[in-house]
Amino acid sequence: MLVATTVLVLLLTLIASVLSQTTSTIRQSTAQADAFTAARSAFDLVTRHLAQAILNPYWDYDSPTSPTRYLRQSDLHFVVRQNTKDPSSGQEVFFQAPDGFSLSPSYQSASGLLNACGYRVVYGNDDAFRATSASAPRWRYRLMQSLQPAESLRVFDDKTVSNPAWIQSALTTELPVTENIIAMIVWPRLSAGDDPTGTTLSSDYQYNSRENAAAKPQPSTANQLPPTVQITLIAISEASAARIDTRSSSAPTEIESALAGKFTQASQFQHDLDEVAQKLTAKNIAFQIFTLSVVMKESKWSP
Repeated sequence: MLVATTVLVLLLTLIASVLSQTTSTIRQSTAQADAFTAARSAFDLVTRHLAQAILNPYWDYDSPTSPTRYLRQSDLHFVVRQNTKDPSSGQEVFFQAPDGFSLSPSYQSASGLLNACGYRVVYGNDDAFRATSASAPRWRYRLMQSLQPAESLRVFDDKTVSNPAWIQSALTTELPVTENIIAMIVWPRLSAGDDPTGTTLSSDYQYNSRENAAAKPQPSTANQLPPTVQITLIAISEASAARIDTRSSSAPTEIESALAGKFTQASQFQHDLDEVAQKLTAKNIAFQIFTLSVVMKESKWSP
């Protein structure tokens, strides 16, 4: 009886220990999944929206008065460049998509209206969009979206190649999608079969559909959408963000040191991503990485 009782107690203790560990694991997994729900939703939004980008290229003479050859042309513009606000947070992307968004009641019933769109990561406070001034400023990394109403679209009036005015105009509509996205890496690429290294279109992640568009011969990127764009978001949990919060315009050194010098050369993408992951882990910062190659549906790619 004593032996049987002892064995039973040991078994119950073992079962209780296993149940406790299992419950703890499930609780932690659930908490982690909940912590990144907003980041996952933001990632889905960016990838779906980017896939709708259009450029509508066409062939026309190089000059209306003294034509010498045909050129691939477009009135629209697709730009990927290093983040101009927070360079360590990867790239920013700007494009046009038929979102049908308008602030004017006269246009809201129309379908297929073009909008200027953009995404980038910015560190700062929420003064510009906080609901009430009574609460204290909240300093966070945020994924920002620009969505310019159709009636304000300026891309047709602005043929500038570098830093065009239409992008600056679109940025005036910038609003946060979600917090705690510390980096967005935008990588224009050919298909994996055509370009295993992913560096043929862009060795430094930069892409400008108007760059050298009048050159002879035209580069393959002139007035063309890339066939695919790989999007990577690095998100940290709110608990980690709150712990390292500086409550000031100075970004957390834990994040800035992890991102410093990264994501400037496409050939180093995986190496950079691994190093960022290692440094965040070393600082006990909970994070999650989302990556997807977006097929650009409207791309009519021709080499």
